Amino acid sequence: MPSAVPIVGVNAVVKFTPLGGATPGEIIIKNSKWSLSRKANIKDAPNTTDGMLRAQGIPDFEGSVEGFIDTTDPIDGDVTVGTIGTLKLYRDATKFYSMTVIIGDMDIETGVDDLETWTFSFMKSSGTITNPV
Repeated sequence: MPSAVPIVGVNAVVKFTPLGGATPGEIIIKNSKWSLSRKANIKDAPNTTDGMLRAQGIPDFEGSVEGFIDTTDPIDGDVTVGTIGTLKLYRDATKFYSMTVIIGDMDIETGVDDLETWTFSFMKSSGTITNPV
């Protein structure tokens, strides 16, 4: 059996394109870290025979993207809260998840002895996730 080859995020990037042709078009976010959480939205119902019944609800997802402030290409004017668009989360140079999201929150953090960082959250706007091929 061949040994496992781990995936390293060296070539991972995030691309966000606001819907409706909004400026600035496709935004490429390098040097970032992202997370994606899928949810089944399990529904519970009491059952007097054997306890609880559970059924899968409507699938959902959410996640976040974080990175360092780049003064030559700031992100805070490009990605704004409430914007709907296509988000692509790259695992490597060619494989990515694609989904339609709405930007939920945008946070910027700094400190006297820290690099300035930003984080934005996203959640499902519509549709499903296209998995990497």
